[in-house]
Amino acid sequence: MTVHVFCITSSGGLPLFTRKKGDGEVLPFSVVASLNGVHMFCKSQDVILKSTSTQDTTFVWEEFEESVVLVAAASCSNEVILRKLLNAVFNTMLLLVGIDEIRNIRNPDRLKRELRVCYPLIDKLMEGTDGSVVNFSATTSLVTRFKNANMEHDTGNLVDCGNLIGLSETVLCYESNDLMACLDAYAECLNTQFACLLVLGRELVSTPAWSDLHPLERQLLTLLTVVSSPCTSSDTPVFLPFKSPSIPFRLVWVLLVPGVSILGLCGPTPGLSEAEHLALQCWGPSADHLRSTTQISPRNFPHSIHFDHNVLGFLLISVETGKYVLSCTSSEKQSWQTGDRTETNTEHGSPISVPSASHRLHVLRTFYHQAAESVLLSSEDLEFPKKEKYDNVKESLALEAYWCSEYHKCHGIRKNTNVLCVLYASSVPTHTMRLLSQQTLKTLTTDKQLLW
Repeated sequence: MTVHVFCITSSGGLPLFTRKKGDGEVLPFSVVASLNGVHMFCKSQDVILKSTSTQDTTFVWEEFEESVVLVAAASCSNEVILRKLLNAVFNTMLLLVGIDEIRNIRNPDRLKRELRVCYPLIDKLMEGTDGSVVNFSATTSLVTRFKNANMEHDTGNLVDCGNLIGLSETVLCYESNDLMACLDAYAECLNTQFACLLVLGRELVSTPAWSDLHPLERQLLTLLTVVSSPCTSSDTPVFLPFKSPSIPFRLVWVLLVPGVSILGLCGPTPGLSEAEHLALQCWGPSADHLRSTTQISPRNFPHSIHFDHNVLGFLLISVETGKYVLSCTSSEKQSWQTGDRTETNTEHGSPISVPSASHRLHVLRTFYHQAAESVLLSSEDLEFPKKEKYDNVKESLALEAYWCSEYHKCHGIRKNTNVLCVLYASSVPTHTMRLLSQQTLKTLTTDKQLLW
């Protein structure tokens, strides 16, 4: 799949940047100019051009602040994902440049240079479009009989990170309560209310003020540390797109142990060297705990919690807080159905005994985008902050959804503000998936020590 994103000024149609993900060719300037031209023509006729599709490509336009136009073009993707991507790209521009520079473009060439710092983060966000395209064989059956889908199995190398656009990725850990005390002490030393502990780029614990940030802000701040150059600490000026788009903060990042780092949003003080010293002082006694948290990946939940051996992975989403856990579970007796026989990962010489971790995560993301997101979630569920409803009209939503294929089965279930998507071996009876999903959801959400 190839994804193109380019940014153009609304007034003059001057290109500010273009980014590409995938193996396709770079869009020539004539195509970019044509896409901008048709948008400008529609605008002159008081028509809002939102999207269009060809046989193999979807195009989406979005204008922001009446200043810049972002256009996305992707093969085999859907409009919803591309619109989320454009919104995230614009908020990336706000994060690193600020609203004032974008709202009032005085010097396009200077803005073009300033936006180069956004490229790594934009490229990372474009990886989040993986899973928005169906690419394996399956038949979809929904409890409400809403959808059916056919997919083609894919065993390629895939991205291991979750990167669901607009949601922040977290890790479940029993050490969270102990580490929370250290985090509060460190935040007090930094004189900030915004602090977060990251494990392999995923949130482990955070202060209440950090949790109250918009989920997209939290995602962009954590991804910014992932795409930064390898170092042990950094001090980056950032704007908060929703909370403070005009006044910058300092994003102070310090590596505590390999794979574990601490983030804080600060004012002018303390300096980076002092922040490193405070981190050593506050987190030094907990170094062993910090190292142990890195062993959780790719499960992303404690090893002491066990599920049915047919559970190959799960995606747990909190609609209320905008966070999620994406897990690739493992078991010595996991089975994988291939044709008329069932193979296990203990059989020697089996070439496809258990699918790779990256493939399982990709299947879960695809199921979320193609079924759960469109059927189990309403249009207001992922809006932050939540809006009050003043009428009694309720949108009808499915409570469950499932896919069945030759290679696997997926089941999604919603309970209150939690949505769980589970990947099963294809040998699991379809009617059994509901019971296993309910048990899995209860285990993950009722354990108070996991701080879900």
